[in-house]
Amino acid sequence: MQLVVSAILPIILLLLTGWALGYSQFIPPEGWASIENLCYWVLIPALLIPSVASADFSSIHVGKYAVVMLGSVTFLIAILMALHPLLQRYLGVSGASWTSLAQGTIRWNGFITLAVATKVLEDTGVSLIAIAFAILTPFNNLLCVLLMILYTRSHAISLQSVLGGVLKNPFILSVLVGLVLNVTHIPLPEVLDGYLTFLSSASVPMAILCVGAAIDLRMLRKPNFQLITGVAFRLLIAPAVALVFATLLEVDETLKLALVIVFAGPTAGSAYILSRKMGGDYALMAQIIAAQTILAALTYAGWLIFVID
Repeated sequence: MQLVVSAILPIILLLLTGWALGYSQFIPPEGWASIENLCYWVLIPALLIPSVASADFSSIHVGKYAVVMLGSVTFLIAILMALHPLLQRYLGVSGASWTSLAQGTIRWNGFITLAVATKVLEDTGVSLIAIAFAILTPFNNLLCVLLMILYTRSHAISLQSVLGGVLKNPFILSVLVGLVLNVTHIPLPEVLDGYLTFLSSASVPMAILCVGAAIDLRMLRKPNFQLITGVAFRLLIAPAVALVFATLLEVDETLKLALVIVFAGPTAGSAYILSRKMGGDYALMAQIIAAQTILAALTYAGWLIFVID
């Protein structure tokens, strides 16, 4: 319990600080966009490269870890697809709205996930989240685009452009660089290692401040059943599914914790951009992102206590 509180409370305080700074316009919106770019392209890669390069993967069952993640995502989408006729009939969930529920269920906020993993699992957590980036990011991006095309009849974005974006993703590139260094046993020069360590120390707090600044409470003025469904699937059902898969495959407790951290966190802010570009229900997507980000602190604590205890 004490571990969970000490892990979650600083993140909540950072989120509140970011929200206050954003709401007060102490830093203008364009300033936050620049800070987010700094985190995305520089600070987070500085954290991932040395973490993956120095990680001991010999004790990690990467195959089981990957199967649980991909299996959980596939199972969740299958459930949502099976439920779509009922959701459409009784809750008025259109194809466009359904894609917001789907994105809200399977995509994840890497900034918050890294923050929690760093607090709960320390260096091992960063390495495991880095592996999750490498496995889930390409899969989720391709799957979301396919679902957007299928359910909105939109072809605004091609699969080729998505693949190109994945290959240019700084998180993926950082993980690949770290893996090369790890496999080849090439040590980072002491000066470079010190530089990256110093640079990465700002990555997690700056990233969480950006997430907090992006929270728009006005999105939550008129909650409805679609929003409740979008929140419940991500924060309650997704981690439960991942834990069931993890139990069936008998993964160890460390991997279970990492899986909960990946699947119990809020969805990615970039889901809004894809929804807007491809004809999805971007208003619902914005509501889901805001609600999940606010409520995730409570559900995170609950899931972590459940797994740890």
